[in-house]
Amino acid sequence: MNVDYKVKADDKVKADDETRGGATSTSRGLDRWHENRQELIAITAYYLAERRGFAPGHELEDWLEAEFLVDHRLMGEGRAF
Repeated sequence: MNVDYKVKADDKVKADDETRGGATSTSRGLDRWHENRQELIAITAYYLAERRGFAPGHELEDWLEAEFLVDHRLMGEGRAF
């Protein structure tokens, strides 16, 4: 569905929902939460690698440790999945 006229922000969200198969605000929120979680994990993994001097061969270890640290922190804030 393509809309060429000017609309309010609320109407645009409704139009976007229709084109995505009727996604609800809850599913959009979960998508955003997942994207934010992934970004936090990537940043944390980077700093873990930096702490080791970026020595190769530890990428998976850094990622898994970062997942643990981020999820632990999110659970403490009551935002865990």
